[in-house]
Amino acid sequence: MKVTVDPLFYAVKSSAVTRKKETMNCCYLRAGRRIGNLYSIYGKAISRNPITTIILSVFLNALLGINIKWMQVLDDYDTSYLPRNSQANMDAQKVKSFLTNSDFDDVFYHQLNGDEIYGSVVFSVDDNIIKKSYKNEISTFHKTAMNIKVKLSDMEIHTIEDFCVKNNGKCFILGSWYLEDYFLDHFEANNITYPYFKDQKGDIHMSNQQFGKVTVRNGVLKSARSLRMTYYLKQDTAINKALSVQWSKQFVHELLQFKNNTVKFIVSNSETMATDIGRNTMWNPPFFVVVFLAIAMFSFLATVSGNCLTQRGLLGIAGVLSTVISIFGAFGFCAVIGVEYVNMCSIMPFIILGVGLYNLFVLLSGLNRASVKGTVEERIGSAMRNTGVSITISSLTDITALLIGALMTDLTVIRSFCFFTGSAVFLCFLNQMTFVLACAVLHERRVAGSMHCITCQTVYTADQMKTAHYRNKLTIICCSGHEPENSDDLQSYVEMLPARTLPKCLLNIPVKVIILFLYLGYIAFSIWSTTNLGVGSQSTDVLRQDSVSYQFNNIEKENFGMTTIVSFNIQGHLDYSRSDVHLNVDDMLQSAKTNILFDKKFEVNWLKEFNDSYSNENITEIEFIEKLHVFIENNPMFKNDIVFDSNKTHVLFSRFYVMTIDIKSSSDQQLLLEESRIIARNSSLHVLPFSTQFVYFEQNESVRSKAILQIGFTFVACTLVSFILILDPILIVVLVFTVASIIVGVFSLMSVWNINLNLFTIVYVIICTGFSFNFVAYFCNSFIHSQRFDRQGKVNDAIIQTSGTIINSAMSTVISIVILLFSRSEIFTSFFKIVLLVILLSVFHTIFVLPVIFSLIGPIYDNMDMNSNKKTSSRTPLFPSRSAATWSITSGGVNALDNNFKRLKLVSEEKVH
Repeated sequence: MKVTVDPLFYAVKSSAVTRKKETMNCCYLRAGRRIGNLYSIYGKAISRNPITTIILSVFLNALLGINIKWMQVLDDYDTSYLPRNSQANMDAQKVKSFLTNSDFDDVFYHQLNGDEIYGSVVFSVDDNIIKKSYKNEISTFHKTAMNIKVKLSDMEIHTIEDFCVKNNGKCFILGSWYLEDYFLDHFEANNITYPYFKDQKGDIHMSNQQFGKVTVRNGVLKSARSLRMTYYLKQDTAINKALSVQWSKQFVHELLQFKNNTVKFIVSNSETMATDIGRNTMWNPPFFVVVFLAIAMFSFLATVSGNCLTQRGLLGIAGVLSTVISIFGAFGFCAVIGVEYVNMCSIMPFIILGVGLYNLFVLLSGLNRASVKGTVEERIGSAMRNTGVSITISSLTDITALLIGALMTDLTVIRSFCFFTGSAVFLCFLNQMTFVLACAVLHERRVAGSMHCITCQTVYTADQMKTAHYRNKLTIICCSGHEPENSDDLQSYVEMLPARTLPKCLLNIPVKVIILFLYLGYIAFSIWSTTNLGVGSQSTDVLRQDSVSYQFNNIEKENFGMTTIVSFNIQGHLDYSRSDVHLNVDDMLQSAKTNILFDKKFEVNWLKEFNDSYSNENITEIEFIEKLHVFIENNPMFKNDIVFDSNKTHVLFSRFYVMTIDIKSSSDQQLLLEESRIIARNSSLHVLPFSTQFVYFEQNESVRSKAILQIGFTFVACTLVSFILILDPILIVVLVFTVASIIVGVFSLMSVWNINLNLFTIVYVIICTGFSFNFVAYFCNSFIHSQRFDRQGKVNDAIIQTSGTIINSAMSTVISIVILLFSRSEIFTSFFKIVLLVILLSVFHTIFVLPVIFSLIGPIYDNMDMNSNKKTSSRTPLFPSRSAATWSITSGGVNALDNNFKRLKLVSEEKVH
């Protein structure tokens, strides 16, 4: 049986769906309009009290800013740039907790913990440094270092012998072995093995850590072009630590003046990096003044026009001043809440100078759209109705991104930077909504009073000035003005050019096709190139390239490579007399030595040495402990590798050592950390792997997963903020996909520009995610609130409204941070590069891609009250009649006493009569 359905059924169903869709669309628009009305009410309130608003805004920022004197500065590398709660850091603390009673009179290189105070020097020559002539010069240098004298408040003079870490009764100096007489004998006899040498006493000399740029044959050292000597100092007591710090500083100061004939050298100490980090700052008053003047000049030029009445150059400068007081207030606010200042915070003022002007340009575009026939209060209210949501979204997304960056990092330097910058963005938002808005009110009042933009005297048109016999063209240009007839008359030259050219260029079919193909190619390239993104960071990234620490670190890497000692630490009470324990230890060390990342020969194993001394003896734990004490007395090298309980009857802690191969890449360093932990986990013993370098290697661990997680959180948070204010799910989807496209493009171009993904660049991208939301949200908001009904018309309106603002904002941001490109520090130059990429890609998407896509498939809402009759105001219009009292010559003109304008007044009166 065939069933037929009445076509009326489909018509009714389709009509119902259409009504439901129209109802939902209307709800979104009405909700958005209500939010806009709230901003309008706020703008009208400010327009009634501009002077009070300005005073309160300045007072609030000054009140916060005076607290800057309590700011605390942090320049320690380990505290600032290393994760506090990382696994490697916690492991290091556990190991050090067992070694609190270490004997500093019997220390060997492989037992160093990495936090020693030291003075270090690297000697280099063009041929072989292992020669008697070079040895004599280096010996003189060494004697000079040993004779350095320091004293404390007790005025007692001390030499390094009083507080140095010792080995076999002498100061433990890495490389001093080179100065011993027997060294040359062993070298000439081809007995010096590489990478380590074991002498007749059983002491291990790390030849790979002492000699650089070596020639090795069959494991025997043949020549070397560099030598490293490091003087290690005690810090077990407060006095020793104070003496050690003072000596290390004096070491650098005095030996920099040392004269050598043929041997080149560079000196450093344990304090050099902290000093160089403190100097690696962009906060230089001359720099800031230059950038401030450049931004002020740009903001003036970006808002300048040929009309001396509607000229908004001073309003642009007011926007720059609002960012400056925001910076001052942010520094004081962070000082009050206890956020420590780090050198990375020095770039915050430059960021705020550029980013802070975005809201100003958005506000000016809102004033352009406001009716020129309205009163000052109506125009300010209309501007806030149209732009308040965009201004709020831009600020809240930036703050949200910075807050997530602060909360999801373990690095103090990034947390402080995010707090400082987030505070500045928030204060900048408040100042834009108060100080700048109030200045806009004063600007509108000046325009309504027909006052000159600089002199505030009455402005006449060019024709009137010519009638008054003014013939000087420069005078007419600088003094004439006319009331605007439409919004185009309010635009500056910079705003006018893109608004008039871009719609014509973008909204024709050939250009649309070209842009779509370019965008598809961009997506394909971005996806492919992102897979090649490098991962990892170096400790030198936070240093200037001309600093001593940067040069010293590079020389060390170039000459001595990146081998490191890894200790496997066994915790807890364990009966080492048992044969199964011996087997477990041997298996663990064998697993490490067979790994491709570890040297296959190097091993420091006290248990093996003990067994060699007491072989084939089946003894009890008590007997084992008794013999172990004797063994340690005869082999002091193992004294700091075994920790007994308080009764000296049980072993609570012991450690065994292996050595890695030369590992330079960040990926291999991360792999080494993972492999060491796997070896420890696979052992049946309670083992903890440790290396002085692990805390640095762990920064690069799981960077990709951290980036995805943190950027994902930022996306969700910024999307929620945008949805609360835009209230349109379709536009939110477009917003999210567009920003995602921008971020993927940033990652791809980072790989092209050789910018690695690390904990710093992740936060840079997170911050820039907030920035990219600004432009996209602004365009989407302008599109949806256009009064046109067709896609082409809506896109045309959105381009006219947003293009000038977006271009001005992009240029101001680049100008404000371009100085970072000359910082010669990777941490700053990478920030500039990433921000530049985000700005360029955001401009590409919002000015080229989105208009094309929206002109084809943009959402069209049927809004029945879109063109509803607007209420007319009974109040005085913005631009009164020329015959009104405000135009009286007695109120002041270009020159109120000028006879020409007196004649002009008479002519005007005659025309009226």
